[in-house]
Amino acid sequence: MSREILVVTSTKHPSTAAKVSGVYRYAKTSQWKVRVVDMPADPEDIPPLLELWDPDGCIFEAGAAAKLPDSAAFARVKTVFLDADRRHLPKNAPIVIHDSEATGRLAAKELLSIGRTSFAFIGAPGDVFWSRDREAAFLKTLRLNGKGACRRLHPRANRRNDLGVTREIANFIAKLPSGCGIFAANDALADKVLSVCARLRRPVPDDLAVIGVDNDETICTNAAPTLSSVAPDFEHGGYLAAEMLDGLLHDRRTVPRRTVMFGPITLVRRASTAAPSAYGGLALKILRQIRDSEGRTSPSEIFPALGCARRTAELHFRKATGKSVLEAINEVRLEFAQILLRQRHLPIADIASRAGYDSVIAFDRFFKSRTGKSPSKWQENPSRQ
Repeated sequence: MSREILVVTSTKHPSTAAKVSGVYRYAKTSQWKVRVVDMPADPEDIPPLLELWDPDGCIFEAGAAAKLPDSAAFARVKTVFLDADRRHLPKNAPIVIHDSEATGRLAAKELLSIGRTSFAFIGAPGDVFWSRDREAAFLKTLRLNGKGACRRLHPRANRRNDLGVTREIANFIAKLPSGCGIFAANDALADKVLSVCARLRRPVPDDLAVIGVDNDETICTNAAPTLSSVAPDFEHGGYLAAEMLDGLLHDRRTVPRRTVMFGPITLVRRASTAAPSAYGGLALKILRQIRDSEGRTSPSEIFPALGCARRTAELHFRKATGKSVLEAINEVRLEFAQILLRQRHLPIADIASRAGYDSVIAFDRFFKSRTGKSPSKWQENPSRQ
């Protein structure tokens, strides 16, 4: 029997498309008719919205909502909340939520691993639950590694006051010590940080390093320098929300877990956390070119633009990094392929093509030589890799 499912979400948010894609992926197996509608500006409009569409079930994506509707609004419709603040929901409300603590840990580990000597956190304006959780995990990971001091900024300006937030960030960054690693609560904030750093003549990554969250490719790949970012598995979050809703619709006894989390896929490394120019300008230029292409390049494409002989560039790069240019390309290519494999829903043939391989056979041979496993075998349990 076909069911009508309503997805209420903020269609302007960059993560929405991936979450909705996960819902559709589950819907294909369940004969659902999915309708996606934009979040009403006024929570009081939720009850008439539900009455208008009269769905069998609802997925309410509330990560960007400033205020949640009263729980009574959903009394007639079985609903799963996606990325909502648990403080504003009934005690046993079913919810699928991003693991913000895992995100904070991942950002801290990255900044520690690249040798940053001091640290800063810039939170989202207002009392935002995911920003608080990311901050707490970031600070905890630093403390566990003997780095208890962390400068923090919680912008007081309203999030709609873009100029006010930017001014607070500028005053904060001006006082940071050289070598500081900055974790911004999301990519939009991190993009402001990069703009402020450029204006204050604090070069990234030579002086400061910056990490964001969401892996919003529009922001990350157009930022200057390109932005490293933690990539949450939003598509899987949408799938889990649909799976939980299906259990509620069938009154399954196997849905006692009212909170389910989806973690980050990985941290996508770009130029904002690259090695500082101790590598030398030439080696750093090569590394950035490899990162920006996600490994889909070759030495023959890189060397002509460097203004020196290929052998000179290769020797300089090996002395600075301890590896050849081709080895560096293959490392980044493998990392990019693993990011795609963690997304689960992409066919291996598509992943091979996006990773720069002409055939699945060539991709399989490369991947197995690096990991000891075929791509499909590795994909079965990527969290343990």
